[in-house]
Amino acid sequence: MRLSAKRSAILEQWKTRLQDPVELKELRSQLWLINMGNMRRVYSLGDGFVLKLPRNQDKSCTPEGRRANQREWTAWLALSRKRPRCSMLTRVYACAPDGSWLIAEKVEENRLAGGTFDKRLRRFMMAFTRYYGDMLLDGKCSWWCLDLGYNNFGVRDGRLVILDLEYVGGYLKSAFLV
Repeated sequence: MRLSAKRSAILEQWKTRLQDPVELKELRSQLWLINMGNMRRVYSLGDGFVLKLPRNQDKSCTPEGRRANQREWTAWLALSRKRPRCSMLTRVYACAPDGSWLIAEKVEENRLAGGTFDKRLRRFMMAFTRYYGDMLLDGKCSWWCLDLGYNNFGVRDGRLVILDLEYVGGYLKSAFLV
């Protein structure tokens, strides 16, 4: 899905601002924190974008968080190249070469209840294997390929999407890596 001219301009403005390390450090305290994982914090940029920054208390970047951003970017490039219009993936728009930041699509929070989520997750994993199985190390989507926690999925147009492609990036066959 292509961005509108307005959203493309907004994305370019963010990418320019994030190139400045001083501004990047200041943005951490100005942006709205919407989620936090083991290695990264996720901030809302508005206009349908989120910013993923490596997590550290002193506002510096952790090596693990940088690698997580780089793996997510690599996974996005590989998977979207195979199926450009796939609705299973949260779109990733840009990543700093050193992994210090990543801009992705903002989707709705996953509010599916227990059994409904489990049923949708099983269907999601089967479809993911059908579309991308040949790219994965063991040929199928397993519990280790995706971080299958409830909070690692969002919803777009009523369908589950992966919020964090970082885990998938660790299980792609080397032939598919950029």
